[in-house]
Amino acid sequence: MLRVDTRFVLFWLAVAAVGLAPGCGRTQDVGLVEGRVTQGGRGVPGIAVMFIPVATGAQPAARSTGITDENGRYALASDDGRAGVAAGTYRVCLIDTRALSRPAVALPAAVIKHLGPPKLDPSKTQATSSRVALAYNDPERTPIPPVEAKPGPQVLDFDVPVLPKPAPGK
Repeated sequence: MLRVDTRFVLFWLAVAAVGLAPGCGRTQDVGLVEGRVTQGGRGVPGIAVMFIPVATGAQPAARSTGITDENGRYALASDDGRAGVAAGTYRVCLIDTRALSRPAVALPAAVIKHLGPPKLDPSKTQATSSRVALAYNDPERTPIPPVEAKPGPQVLDFDVPVLPKPAPGK
């Protein structure tokens, strides 16, 4: 007759229960990325911080975006509303949401593909130029090197150069 040690069985049942607990697999591969966008040491409100996945496999990760608050702080959430970003490598775009309502600001095709076309409201059109260089809008030209989103909490701050003020009358 085969004898089984009860402690052995209970141990492996406990291991299996922990491994099958709901949500365990997802939290291990999600980076809870937050940070601050600054310009000249001051937080910049209204900047969309967009993490666009660098295609490395057959199924690229989803894009995640956060909008900076009045102090320049952001926290990423995926397009389906979940907090964080899938672990992986991303290009970072910074888009001035205050300049999006201005028809003169053209978004690169790669950003429109991920973000969708800007929704222009003619009643809110304003003569506001972007507070960040347009190169930050384009995942192909952004001066920010690719970043690695790691599982767990992570702080990624971005400091962008202050743009010169346009000449009066232009």
